[in-house]
Amino acid sequence: MLVVVLPVAVVLVPTVTLVVPVSVLFVSPIVSVVIVAIAEDWCGDSANTVPYLVRLAEQVPGLEIRIANSKDGRWLMERHRTPDGRAATPTIVLLDSDGEERGCFVERPAKLRDWVSENKPKLSDEDFQQAKMTWYRSDRGRETVREMVELLEAAGKGPTTCR
Repeated sequence: MLVVVLPVAVVLVPTVTLVVPVSVLFVSPIVSVVIVAIAEDWCGDSANTVPYLVRLAEQVPGLEIRIANSKDGRWLMERHRTPDGRAATPTIVLLDSDGEERGCFVERPAKLRDWVSENKPKLSDEDFQQAKMTWYRSDRGRETVREMVELLEAAGKGPTTCR
């Protein structure tokens, strides 16, 4: 069995400690990256995504975050839709130091998106919302940060990646 140990750093986010590859701490070769988050405080997905991204930006040199509401960011939401074609919050877009898009993340982590796709039709709205919030409480931001770290790493290597 081959075991590969990658260098990591501990990044603290609200109520959870995550392990992030050291390569993300340098966001290289991009000198700086801006996370643009289109979010609403009434949106459960935004409330369970944006605080973790803010904390990540606080701890990663060269990473900034800018947050706008859906009225001001509608045009960006329209460019980055969910797999089922909706404009949704949060819509997260990574911009490099030249203002070029380098990645995006729309609405929710892939694991939750897959669960929603499979289970939402089977549940009442109330049961669906309760189960979704239970997933977020259990996950505690891990999937959001993991996916954002993957996007940051990809941003330094090549073409735009959207999830």
